[in-house]
Amino acid sequence: MIGQTFIMRIEKPMSYHERLFRAEGYTTGDIGALVTQMIDKGFIEADDPHAREIACVAEMAKVRARQYRIVEGEAE
Repeated sequence: MIGQTFIMRIEKPMSYHERLFRAEGYTTGDIGALVTQMIDKGFIEADDPHAREIACVAEMAKVRARQYRIVEGEAE
C-alpha cells in the first residue's frame, strides 16, 4: 500500500468515538498513545485537529476486523 492514499470522512460529532472508546475501557492516555503512534507512522499530521477522532476510528476498525476474523474461524 505504499504510495496509496485514502480519504476518511467522519460523520459523527467529534466526541462520539472517544466516548465510545472510553466506554470500552480505554483511557485518555491510551487514546493519546494511539495518536502518537499514528503520527510517528505518518498516517496523520501532528497538527490535525481531528487526530484523536481518526485514531479512535482506526483502532476500532482494527479491533472489529480482528473480531470478525475470529468469528469466521481464522487464526490470528
